[in-house]
Amino acid sequence: MKPIALLLSLLALTALMSVAGCYSTYEAEIIHTAELHPQVKYPEQAKVYLSNNNILVFKDGFILEDNHLRGEHQAFDYTGLPIRSQEKVAVDSIIAITRFVETTTDAMRFAGFLGTITGVPLTVMAIYCLACPKCCFGSCPTVYVPSDGRYTLQAELFSKCISQQLEDHDLDALQYDLPESGDIPIKITNEALETHYIDAFHLLAVSHPETTRVYQTNDDTFIQISNEIPFPDARTSEGKDISSILMDDDGVSHRSNTRKFLELRTAPVKDWIEVSGQIKPGTKKAKVLIKYRNTLLTTVLLYDVVIASQGIGALEWTRRMNEDRLYAAQFKAVYDLFSGVAVECTQNGQWIETGKFQDAGPINWKYTVTEVPVEADGKINVRLNFIPDNIMIDYIAFDTTSCEEPLTIKTLAPVSITNYTGADRSDLARLLEQDDDACLITNPGDSYMLQYHYAPVTGKRITFFIASKGYYNEWIRGNWITESNDDYSFDLYDVRGTFNKLVDSWLENKDLLEQEFFHTRIPLKEAK
Repeated sequence: MKPIALLLSLLALTALMSVAGCYSTYEAEIIHTAELHPQVKYPEQAKVYLSNNNILVFKDGFILEDNHLRGEHQAFDYTGLPIRSQEKVAVDSIIAITRFVETTTDAMRFAGFLGTITGVPLTVMAIYCLACPKCCFGSCPTVYVPSDGRYTLQAELFSKCISQQLEDHDLDALQYDLPESGDIPIKITNEALETHYIDAFHLLAVSHPETTRVYQTNDDTFIQISNEIPFPDARTSEGKDISSILMDDDGVSHRSNTRKFLELRTAPVKDWIEVSGQIKPGTKKAKVLIKYRNTLLTTVLLYDVVIASQGIGALEWTRRMNEDRLYAAQFKAVYDLFSGVAVECTQNGQWIETGKFQDAGPINWKYTVTEVPVEADGKINVRLNFIPDNIMIDYIAFDTTSCEEPLTIKTLAPVSITNYTGADRSDLARLLEQDDDACLITNPGDSYMLQYHYAPVTGKRITFFIASKGYYNEWIRGNWITESNDDYSFDLYDVRGTFNKLVDSWLENKDLLEQEFFHTRIPLKEAK
């Protein structure tokens, strides 16, 4: 029996068992202003979204008096900076309210039983994640490299490939300077409640002049940049000047405001930012560099809207996504409409789509380049379209120089592979070297160290990339299979219903998720 089929069978048995033992978690819910009762104290922590894009946090709840909310609170603008606020808040200025209430989840025996029958030991963190999946880290294989005496997270592999039928290639840059020794240790980990299937994994060493930088393109090829120029003009779809935010590669990013996000209730609308610059007339093309990553919106889409809403039906959906090629292709087509960043440029006064940046995943910033046409007068106009609040953009720049010296690309084979105990697992190299359906399969807590060697080249700069292929399967969480779906159950063909559910779920869960997600990785196994 295939690993996925075995896991699904075991999970189905688990779903039929009665579970006992309660685990406290916090769930968010939306409060509609029309449902508020005057002079009633709402004691739970609440977050209030205003029509002017400001956000208020009532840590000890609020009370409704004279059509105003009263209570001690903090106010923030849409970028998260603290601002001053009025003592009371008019109800007609509110577009959404979420509050956090304590709940209990029957998950302890579920987790223990699952660990027993699968043979995978579950840590306290894993049990917590089974009970509160919205709180917990979930990602594809994560890759670490040494930096300043410790290992730093550098890449997440094939983040869109959530089933066997969606298996695909991925390319990720490593921010890593080759040491004089030429030794390159790379750690591959599974820090989520997922099973990872790594079909191919290669370290690429790209040699180029010291005066250039090498980036991947939106077509997963390589391109050289030698003179990055930030766009002097950058505006949002609402006309807000954000050039100062996108001018520097500094981690300060732009994301959509709540009002724009709420437009998704009516249709799968797009948000956009527009950048423009001027160069010497007669230039035909420019290279546009974007630094971006996903928010956790797609995580909520997968966890809450798609999987959890189906209750025990999520087991059959997971099987179908792995085995039904047509259904998986239809799912991918819908997902592609939702994901990524479409690139448009002006040609003869009209906006024409010229390319697309694929989803980067929520873990690391990704640098990607696309080539765009330049108008005859030297004007560069670029519009980046995306689903509201699905993308954070930190930096955009362009380059018009031409790099004549060709790149040298070498694929490195690992010198050795060891597991978390230090035992030699060089036999696994055969699973990673070919795109042949023979996969390295990892479970939560697994890690492998791959050692490479590359001799420094005098007068050259080396940039490293990971070229990988694979997919992963989410573990079905305890409260997913008992989730009530009376209100909504995922239907691939009900796009509007999906977006309505996504809006509600994102407002309810994004604050908790953004606070907890990156701190709840499954601990890696350690040698005894």
